[in-house]
Amino acid sequence: LFLFSPDPTQHPDFEAFRHLADDGTPEQIAEEWKDRGNRAFARGSKKDYLNPEDREFVDGYHDAALCYTKALAQQIDKPEFNSTCLSNRAACNLVVGNYRRVLEDCDEALRLNPRNVKAAWRAAKALIETGKLDAAVAMCDRALAVEPDNKTVKADRQRALQKIKDAHDAEEGRKRQLATQRADQQVYVDTVLSALDIRGIKMGRKLQSVKEIYEKYEGQIRIDDAGEMHFPAVFLYDEHSQSDFIQDFSENQTFQDHFSYMFPEDSFAPWDVEQKYAAKNLEIYVQTGAVKPLKPCDATPKSKWVKVRQTTPLIKVLTHADYVLPYWPVFYVVAADSPFRNALIKRPVECE
Repeated sequence: LFLFSPDPTQHPDFEAFRHLADDGTPEQIAEEWKDRGNRAFARGSKKDYLNPEDREFVDGYHDAALCYTKALAQQIDKPEFNSTCLSNRAACNLVVGNYRRVLEDCDEALRLNPRNVKAAWRAAKALIETGKLDAAVAMCDRALAVEPDNKTVKADRQRALQKIKDAHDAEEGRKRQLATQRADQQVYVDTVLSALDIRGIKMGRKLQSVKEIYEKYEGQIRIDDAGEMHFPAVFLYDEHSQSDFIQDFSENQTFQDHFSYMFPEDSFAPWDVEQKYAAKNLEIYVQTGAVKPLKPCDATPKSKWVKVRQTTPLIKVLTHADYVLPYWPVFYVVAADSPFRNALIKRPVECE
């Protein structure tokens, strides 16, 4: 298209168009721009090298849109002509995915000519691509009201309806999956609460004083095929602001079972500079009555520090008369007879 060429004056049609611009009427000039737009659109995005030594090229769709804009700029009083130019410019923008401009041009095209089938169809295609499927179907119906047998419009209408159906089916599937997950979760909760009740374990809420621990780790209570309960457990080393998380602490395991590999002989954690945290030198404490039980109980649990032997099974701690499980078992581990240990057990335990 010569007006967008590197050197328009060298194009064979340049003189003819220059005379048309000088002598032609606005209607003639607008028609010429529209025709040139149609030819540019037909060329599409093929690279058209006007000079073998010049690597610049003209994109047909871009040029076509400019031509239709030039035609509209003549402001001739022909609603149907202007509607066609707008619809054609929408076709250019549809190709390159500029759907907002497509819808703007089609809206104006249909205002000028409500029977412009191509404008309604192109608007429908843009609406499909932007996910506005109900509006796309309505726009297809508008086009089919003018041309009931238009197969292309019918195909896109069916495409929009299929997308609506697919979206509905996907949403229904999501709802069913969510309902199943909720049902499974309720079964899990009921099963765990029942197992806790049978053992006499009182369940409470999370400890707010160490709420970051619950955010840091992930785990849940489970029951194995033999009916044995397994708990996630947290060990806090407050002296050094450190923690350990055990994903699976069986109710019948002892603390010694875990300490044997958590604190191997002659090996110390990087934060244990003084090398005080050896398994044989550790004491374990738990807070009882630190949270309120979710279910009423006969006596109010007493809030205090309780020392736990390493040889004690977990279930014995969990069933202590004053212990309320704060979602997960939380234990405080300190070096025996250390100043920090003495300060820790003097801290008041307040029920949250």
